[in-house]
Amino acid sequence: MEIRPLSKTDDRYAVSRVYEESWKKAYKDIMPQSYLDGIPPGKWVEALDNPEWHSLIMLDGGQIIGTAAYCASRFSALR
Repeated sequence: MEIRPLSKTDDRYAVSRVYEESWKKAYKDIMPQSYLDGIPPGKWVEALDNPEWHSLIMLDGGQIIGTAAYCASRFSALR
């Protein structure tokens, strides 16, 4: 396995798919199923290129299987 920063050539849709599937599993029975079922493919693609957001990906055999992101606090009191 490898963990590294997201590069310009990485498949944004594959990374977004990790977020989509994670939400569908993590929030099952917490959020309305209709909302989770309605998460569109590629929902997180645009956010991945936000210059203030730093994304990491986990690969296994060259396939993206995990992701994490970090940024400066979004709460003005903590800046």
